[in-house]
Amino acid sequence: MLDCFLRSGLLLGFVLAGGMQFVAGADAQVDQVDKIKQFGNVVLLHKLADEWLEGLPLANGISAAMVWGEPLKVVLSLNHVDFWRDHLVKEIGDYSRHVREAQRLVLAGKTKEANELYARHINRSTLNVMPNQKRGFTIFAGYTNSFQPIGDLNIELDLHDAPTDYRRRLDLAEGMATIDYKCTSGKVKWQCFVPLAEDVVVTRIVCEQPISGCINFARPAQQEYEWTATAAGDELAVDGVFQEGVKSSELAKAVSMGDIGKVTAQPKQPALRFEGVKDLLVVVAVDAGKGEHDPQAICRKKIDTAIKIGFEDMLDRHVAEHRGMFDRVGLSLRGKSVSSDGSTDSSELISQAVKGEYQPELAELVFQMGRYLMMSCNRAGRRPANLQGIWNRHLSPPWDSDWHGDMNIEMNHWLVNPTNLDECNLAVFRQLELIVDQGKRNARKIAGSDGILFYGLTGGDTNTWSPEGGFWTGCAAWLAQHFWRHYEYTLDREFLARRAYPFIKQVGLFYKSFLVKEVGGHYVTGFAHSPENVPPNGFVNVVHTTMDTALVREVMRNLLEAGKILDIDRELWPIWQDLHDNVLPYTVTKEGLLKEWPEPYDERPNHRHFSHLYPLYPGDEFTQTAVPKMVAAARKAVALREAQGRGHNFGWSYPWLACFYARLGEGDAALENLHCMAKGVTVDNLLTCGTEWRNLGLTGKWGLGRLFQIEAGLGASAAMVEMLLQSHQGFIELLPALPTQWPTGQYRGLKARGAFEVDAAWKDGKVTRTTIRSLKGGACKLKFTKPWKTVEIASNGPVKFELDKKTRVISFASRSGKTYVIDFNY
Repeated sequence: MLDCFLRSGLLLGFVLAGGMQFVAGADAQVDQVDKIKQFGNVVLLHKLADEWLEGLPLANGISAAMVWGEPLKVVLSLNHVDFWRDHLVKEIGDYSRHVREAQRLVLAGKTKEANELYARHINRSTLNVMPNQKRGFTIFAGYTNSFQPIGDLNIELDLHDAPTDYRRRLDLAEGMATIDYKCTSGKVKWQCFVPLAEDVVVTRIVCEQPISGCINFARPAQQEYEWTATAAGDELAVDGVFQEGVKSSELAKAVSMGDIGKVTAQPKQPALRFEGVKDLLVVVAVDAGKGEHDPQAICRKKIDTAIKIGFEDMLDRHVAEHRGMFDRVGLSLRGKSVSSDGSTDSSELISQAVKGEYQPELAELVFQMGRYLMMSCNRAGRRPANLQGIWNRHLSPPWDSDWHGDMNIEMNHWLVNPTNLDECNLAVFRQLELIVDQGKRNARKIAGSDGILFYGLTGGDTNTWSPEGGFWTGCAAWLAQHFWRHYEYTLDREFLARRAYPFIKQVGLFYKSFLVKEVGGHYVTGFAHSPENVPPNGFVNVVHTTMDTALVREVMRNLLEAGKILDIDRELWPIWQDLHDNVLPYTVTKEGLLKEWPEPYDERPNHRHFSHLYPLYPGDEFTQTAVPKMVAAARKAVALREAQGRGHNFGWSYPWLACFYARLGEGDAALENLHCMAKGVTVDNLLTCGTEWRNLGLTGKWGLGRLFQIEAGLGASAAMVEMLLQSHQGFIELLPALPTQWPTGQYRGLKARGAFEVDAAWKDGKVTRTTIRSLKGGACKLKFTKPWKTVEIASNGPVKFELDKKTRVISFASRSGKTYVIDFNY
């Protein structure tokens, strides 16, 4: 277990001592929520959630609920992390001779023939892998196994008058959704949370006067899926199964918490009826799996355990666990304390952004919403956040709500280490290790190579090579970066030896086996695609791409460094060095522009992907310290993309652009792209979409309406860290891209490479104090570019340090577990 995780025990004691307390009596409990300080981490809304996308997302990494609906009829749209279709054909033919022939044709100058061969022998031949593709796509669905909804649990009250003073809130710090309003029966309050320990969805409804209503389950009919619902006593049970054997279960139990009221099963229909209750507790368990897995039995055990523990204890444990992660990081961009009180209606903040004002309060909420969503999806370590995180209501979700390896799964997890959520990476590593054997099969049967080759799409437990326009070999290499980054931030040597190095080595073995030399003596892929773009004077697949060079060089650098740290595989070091040094160099035009493809291919800059800019971000090869000329070439490539306007972008394009500008030191440009994201693709509840719907001309429409995709919101959190803290150049840099709109502020708990936690406060754009906690010891190097007169470092007394006057980098030796306070004087 990583050292930084141990602090959660200290936070646990604090939260249990000062967390939410419930008093006896329904009337008092209705008002209790008003007494809780929210610390600026609350998504507040006074508008109804008329549709699923406008709901409040809750999850614990296993079970999930989107809370939406009318005041008197609240819908819990339920998901489970393991409920995926599993209907793909697992075996594929051996197509390697065709790919190798395509390589040979491209190197012989016959690129057209190579693409035709690939389309004829692989794209068409592998259509039988995916049944949905035989029937044609439905809103880009049917590429792979799809993430499935459990269904909707509806809780409806009999009250008939129109509620007043309606508001709903998502408390990001405590993982709690609340809805409260007034009606003729007095105040009504709904509370909902999804605790990790008990793994149930908990809803409590407290009213000043007795209420009645019903609870039922709904799910649209679906081909190849059968489900039944039954009610008995105070329980509603739902069981279903896909024809391929994937099973799901839901068990809901409703209990009157007071001395009055009752809950009974409805006669002749699968529903529960509650009457005359003032305090109703509804606990829901969901589960899914295949083979010998028994979802019914697991749901029963969850419900029995939760009821035995009771609401108050479940809530206390949930808040402690949730805050133990969430409270590691705080952010204030308004010149106030990190724990400042109060929240503005988030729809008003979005409205202000649309009108032209991107408030610092909105930036704070977006930042913490990203962390909250990541915690909700990943903290159980089961599966990583997919295109829609862990929430989906569609039977045929857009792009199957799967993992796209050419940006989605990566952007989803850029924020993990920098925002102090290291354990949220474990779900990624588990998922990738689950498909390593399939990656080896793909490498052997598709490319005739050693190592691993991942298809760009993964659904459930399957990564099967399937029809795709481009032959992209970079998926596993890009994902390998996450293993290495995790090591950089944690310095967990055991993780490096047992998990990171073995995975990265498999990628290296693929490149060693697959790359070929062109006439100039450089290694090239020989048959390559740049996601998801095509040169205007070329073909889908060409000889090599800029991203190929970046990925090969990165993998080889990491293998060499890891090999030296572990003192392993010395005989491979010369091979890794040769591939690193002799892969096709980056192509830069005479005007100094970094190209996406080598000559003679032209650029197609009106595109949503920025694959050729990988070495600027998320890679770290292009730095001002090492290769300023390449940084300048990348800057021109960014400018060329921006010059095309924004109609070709997707929602996630904006945080990626913001990350580029942060690496370039241009904070105002980075913030402008986050502003565009807020205006064009952010819903009032701060969930994000892929496409434009406000008709502002900022993002492509694609005719898909409000298409939920989670990566933009998660990527925005990563972008803000890059604006406030960077550590990829061998030193920690403070405020490397601070926008002028954030002149005063502070953060605490962000992480830097080298296993350091960093706090910083600044005023008028100048850092006043920084606190660094060294988790593993070692040399600490620190930089702040703005001129200061003197600096003082203390840790229970003065600390000696060195200053490089040329680079303005401060260096001092740190000890594991020690805290260092750095004061800048101007």
